[in-house]
Amino acid sequence: MADTCSKDVCVTVDPGICGFPCVIKAGKMGPKMVALEISGSDCGQIKKLSEHLTRISLKDVFAPISRNPVYASTEKSGCHLSCPVPVAVIKAAEVAFGMALPKEVHIRFEPCKEEKNYPKSLDPNTEVLRFLSIIPWPRPS
Repeated sequence: MADTCSKDVCVTVDPGICGFPCVIKAGKMGPKMVALEISGSDCGQIKKLSEHLTRISLKDVFAPISRNPVYASTEKSGCHLSCPVPVAVIKAAEVAFGMALPKEVHIRFEPCKEEKNYPKSLDPNTEVLRFLSIIPWPRPS
């Protein structure tokens, strides 16, 4: 990334159970391009992704997931669907472009709090009964 012209952004991704963390380095190359470097992972798919994904344009940051080059490269590299690295690449690019502030993102698994007083409209039993009442069941003659 020697061709970057401003301060680089570095993001460390701890992907969870797979145990293959990585570092994403993003540096603005101009008003519409960020250079990317994904390193430090022993994951074969992330290594492939780092080969396919070396730059991201401003336009790419706004592309919908179905046409986004980051996600296309992720699929081509064989990454797992729930891998957090692609979204981290986009977040790093947003910060490198100056469009976002560097703030950590978390997905936290916690014990569910048991709800005993459902509002009537969300009570699972009421919803099942409502659903069953609209089905045109054969009625005996």
